[in-house]
Amino acid sequence: MSQKQLENQQYTIQKWVTFLLFAIVYTTVYYGRFAMLYHIETIEQSLGIAEDIEGYVYSAVMLSYAIGSVFTGRWADMLHRPIILILLGTGVSFLTNILLVFVNSWRGLIFLSVLNGFFQSMIWVSGIQLVAMWWKSAQRPLSGGILNFFSGIAHIPAFFLPGMILLTSHDRAVIQKNYSFILIICTLLLFFFLIASDHPQKAGLSHYTEDNEIIAGREAYLYQQIKLKRKSPWAFFFRGKKMWCWCGIAFLSSTCRYGLLEWVPRYYAAMDLIPIIDERFSNIVLPLGMAFGTWILTYIAGTKFSRNKGIVVILCAALCGTLIVIFPMMPSIGIVLSGIFFTGFFLFGINGIIWIYTMDRGGRIYSATIAGVLNGFAYLGTFLQEFLFRFILQQWKSWFSIFVLMELICFAIVGLGIIASEKDTNIEIEME
Repeated sequence: MSQKQLENQQYTIQKWVTFLLFAIVYTTVYYGRFAMLYHIETIEQSLGIAEDIEGYVYSAVMLSYAIGSVFTGRWADMLHRPIILILLGTGVSFLTNILLVFVNSWRGLIFLSVLNGFFQSMIWVSGIQLVAMWWKSAQRPLSGGILNFFSGIAHIPAFFLPGMILLTSHDRAVIQKNYSFILIICTLLLFFFLIASDHPQKAGLSHYTEDNEIIAGREAYLYQQIKLKRKSPWAFFFRGKKMWCWCGIAFLSSTCRYGLLEWVPRYYAAMDLIPIIDERFSNIVLPLGMAFGTWILTYIAGTKFSRNKGIVVILCAALCGTLIVIFPMMPSIGIVLSGIFFTGFFLFGINGIIWIYTMDRGGRIYSATIAGVLNGFAYLGTFLQEFLFRFILQQWKSWFSIFVLMELICFAIVGLGIIASEKDTNIEIEME
């Protein structure tokens, strides 16, 4: 085996090790997020805190995550040490879960929730940077699809395991012991993660050479005209209308997805159709659809439609809108579960395409910066959906209004996808 072949083999092994370890670590983060919400409910009961505080706490997590993403994405690109930020974000996230048992007021709950959301925001944007540093643009549809698959499937154990723990006891000491055990496992996992490398050069390997001339030229332009001249990447990227379109797509798809997850079970409960569907079903079926949809559609968009990913966004939003019209009207468990599966399939498929666009647009220079902005818009939608759907329901006095709103959101995504598809969705070379 030649020296070149040996180095290529080492590169491939280190690339996959780094990638898969991050995917596993990110899966554990979802557990921490869901578990914190479960334990907040328990602590509220023991403290006698008003029920509406729970909504404020949940909103605080999502809002701090959204705002934090914008800043931590920029920090990741500036520090160029994604693994450090991933470890920091994961560690503090689980630490806030442990500290919950010492909370004795609603102010403490809000503070820990904000802290949790902010530090969790470091993890995904740093992971996007990690992928961009190791994977060429032609390979990112595969890595992006797999990574988003892990993200989608992680919702299932993250939803059920904390609930199973709480069924054993509502005593704080037991919760603390369980989390101490979980923290030890995660610490060992994160320690193992240290064998990963921030970028090839850190592992003693050469950086890859980008094969796509358009993306390679864009990376060179970003490095020479923006980074070296210390110009604001935010000002540069937001000059183009496509960036605003993708922000809108991220915002609306997340609003609709979390609205589907939260309000569809409420609809069936209100219609006395609990035997048809309840929260347990939706929290299995929807994540399964999300996981497989983002894996398959991200790969298709990145390989077959690499020069015009907006077309796949249009198709996904149109199909999702069609499903939302059909399945709620059918009182059949098979139809309802299939409808929820495929709406998750197409909605989260859009999510996967967003991150491929992010890496193609920012390259190895600013992928985390763009990911932070788009993630911020996505979780702003998550934050606002609770208030938006509730307001529409109160104004219209009809549960069908939530489906009308989802349908309008899908139409809006189609419109933004059409604008983003006017030309090459990989790039927008804004010459100065």
